[in-house]
Amino acid sequence: MQKIINQIYWDTTNNTYLSGTHLKKRANNQVDFKNALMAPGKTIVKWNSSTDYQMTKEVPRLPMLINRHKYVINIKDRVYPEGTCTYRLCFYNLQGEEVQNLFFKVNEYEFTFPKDAVSYTFELVNTGCMRVVFSRVQIAEKGLPDEIFDDVFYGKKINAKSLDPINLILVADSKRSRKIWPELEESIPNVPLQLINIAWQHEGDLAQELKDWVGVNIETGFRIISSSSRFDPAMEEVKKMFPQISVLTSTEFARNAQKVASYNEVNDWYSENIYDPDWLLIVQEINDYFRK
Repeated sequence: MQKIINQIYWDTTNNTYLSGTHLKKRANNQVDFKNALMAPGKTIVKWNSSTDYQMTKEVPRLPMLINRHKYVINIKDRVYPEGTCTYRLCFYNLQGEEVQNLFFKVNEYEFTFPKDAVSYTFELVNTGCMRVVFSRVQIAEKGLPDEIFDDVFYGKKINAKSLDPINLILVADSKRSRKIWPELEESIPNVPLQLINIAWQHEGDLAQELKDWVGVNIETGFRIISSSSRFDPAMEEVKKMFPQISVLTSTEFARNAQKVASYNEVNDWYSENIYDPDWLLIVQEINDYFRK
């Protein structure tokens, strides 16, 4: 069963403080907000879990949550001056009445969705800031690994005791969510495997990050498999440093694994739009490829 990490962006100017504001949006949905004259206490931007589509022509930006369940919210931003932005979660009942509100200044915060709540909002509140460089908000159930919000997330090694080379599969996150499969080992016996999630907004040097991680964590032979053409160049760079490894680019895999490629784009055999990929079939195709 997969777990979902919801990802929310500042992708509309609705509910954004615009008076005197200089707002710049980048191609990866990162937003640079500047306003040196905004009064403290004002809301910079606000997201909703429920909207009136007839009035706003917008769908809710925040995911639905389950009453009494614990969640973690992670905010990826840079605030100038540091510490001058406050975050606010506000919960509402069926009548639209506020049942609880939470103020916090840390970028990662745990909360419980109240038993009487049916909707909620999340806000960035100005407490003296002049600039916010905002990437995204992530919301996930409590209990997932601490590193789950990292741009590059290295999943748990599956069948780690196997003597066969481990298969490192680079998985592209979708724009709106990251998916992980904590129980994957139960359906893929004997094959050593590790999924590495790459964020949709990732802008770092992926090749260098992978080389650093592999150098520390992998002691034996391994294979590295790309699920997206975006990652193929980084894989080639890793192979230059570790010539003993086996590399399978997304293009090559899609060309040789018609059963997997049949429901995806030719160069992206793993699609973030598929709810739950057939990892057993994917692993079988990987093994078949390397046996050839």
